[in-house]
Amino acid sequence: METALTITELLTLDAHSLQKRLEARTLTSVELVDSCLAQIESHDRNGVQLRAITAIAPLDKLRERAQQLDNDRASGHVKSSLHGIPILVKDCIATSPRYGLKTSVGSLALKDSFPRKTSKVVDKV
Repeated sequence: METALTITELLTLDAHSLQKRLEARTLTSVELVDSCLAQIESHDRNGVQLRAITAIAPLDKLRERAQQLDNDRASGHVKSSLHGIPILVKDCIATSPRYGLKTSVGSLALKDSFPRKTSKVVDKV
């Protein structure tokens, strides 16, 4: 998977710098998602196998959402200062049911718990 950012850029650029690149159209949300996924694959799943990421939404849904955010930006609709920037959400915060991610809070008792709606904090982003 080819990435739009160097590893150094991905690990050091802050949200403001990434947003500037998105605004200048030198980077797309789809490219940013792919860069993040490549980094996770490289270190979390392979390499040293950190296993810090417990679940990843289906790739097609992630890319579809990123494309939608790119389209929104192109038509002048930017929702927030984090528009189009991927964020990592702990498994104690409910995400959209369409992503099929469990909200276990790290508890074995809740290992098969799926949220019915998205948490307000995620909706704000």
